[in-house]
Amino acid sequence: MQRNRYYVPVLLFTLALSLRLIAIHIWRTADYSHGDPSEYLALAHNLRYHGTFSFGESHPWGADGTLNPSGPFLPTASRAPLYPIVIAMLWWKTVPPILWVRILQGILGAFTVLLTYRIALQVLPRLAVLVGLAMALAPLTLRMTADVMSETLFTFLLTLGIYLWGLRRAWSAGAVLGLATLTRPVLLPFFILLLALGVLQRDQRKVYVKIAVGGMLVVIPWTVRNVITLHHLVLVNSQGWGSNLIFGMLDVAYGNGNPWFYYTDTDIKRIISTTTTESEAESQMVDESLHRIERHPLYWIWVRAKEYPRLFGDTATYLYEFGPPRLIKIIFLLGSVVFLLLSVIGLWLAPPHITLFPIYFIVVQFPMLGDVRYSLPLTPLMVILSFVTLSRSDALRRVRCFRLLPPASPGKAT
Repeated sequence: MQRNRYYVPVLLFTLALSLRLIAIHIWRTADYSHGDPSEYLALAHNLRYHGTFSFGESHPWGADGTLNPSGPFLPTASRAPLYPIVIAMLWWKTVPPILWVRILQGILGAFTVLLTYRIALQVLPRLAVLVGLAMALAPLTLRMTADVMSETLFTFLLTLGIYLWGLRRAWSAGAVLGLATLTRPVLLPFFILLLALGVLQRDQRKVYVKIAVGGMLVVIPWTVRNVITLHHLVLVNSQGWGSNLIFGMLDVAYGNGNPWFYYTDTDIKRIISTTTTESEAESQMVDESLHRIERHPLYWIWVRAKEYPRLFGDTATYLYEFGPPRLIKIIFLLGSVVFLLLSVIGLWLAPPHITLFPIYFIVVQFPMLGDVRYSLPLTPLMVILSFVTLSRSDALRRVRCFRLLPPASPGKAT
């Protein structure tokens, strides 16, 4: 039993890291000079060499980030701060530390696999190894390792927070989830939800309140910085809320290829062309979105219901170069449907520390743009929920290989 306790995590970590390093090599030419990656790098560069979280001069919405700007270095809260801070810490030479960022993401991805395994031990000791293997092989997590994007860091922090939550280390879980919020602010309303649940559920009140307060205590210093430097309230970041809301209102037909090419219309172009900063553009996008919802609420609901499946439907475009695109697309879409159904069933079977965030995310994401990479942080929990569902299957329990799996040493129960 002691030997099993150590060699399984080592093998899982080795497999997960090896696969992610291979993914980094395969997709080593992934673009980082445009869009989100360029903005993260620009913020990290100016933080490293000028000591300020800034794009340099005024930064219009949708503009690429530029290195070595002339200044003045105007403070911004356009992006959540933690990922650019991590990149700045790796910026040891004059050139962007792309390789080091990717290697770090490979390591974080491997640790995420270990954490998924450890969470599974709390609820599925006999199937925890299979959960770890499934997470190690999850294709989109491999692909995102090579991108200069915040998803890998956020997924690691979220999974670590859930793991600590399962051990009832509430203050530590809250602090880690606070760091996750400083990576991607989607967690902000989740703390409010925990406070509300703490009022309603006396048996979990202390845990929920500690997690929520611990998370907010980590976020508050950054909020204070924003108030002081920007002279208005920005809790974490100013960019992303308005654009995701208005993009989620556009009816883009399935089969048109990359939907991002269609997420501009006359009104959005007008907003971009008439605003000087991303904050102004985001504010106007929110106003425009609310105006459209007010005028055509039923149409908005129809568009969201139609577009929502894109949040979980992985078409695996990143694998088309390795085989027949149509076959790959069909296989992955069918797999996504099965995976999602198993996960949803598992929501009724798993303990609250595993189910609360997925339920919250499914609801809060409905008004927003649906893109499969946004659901990537749910992958560890969805894998666990899927195996929770499968563990209740009589057919699965009759399969000999599953009956022979030895129970691993479980973690502390919730």
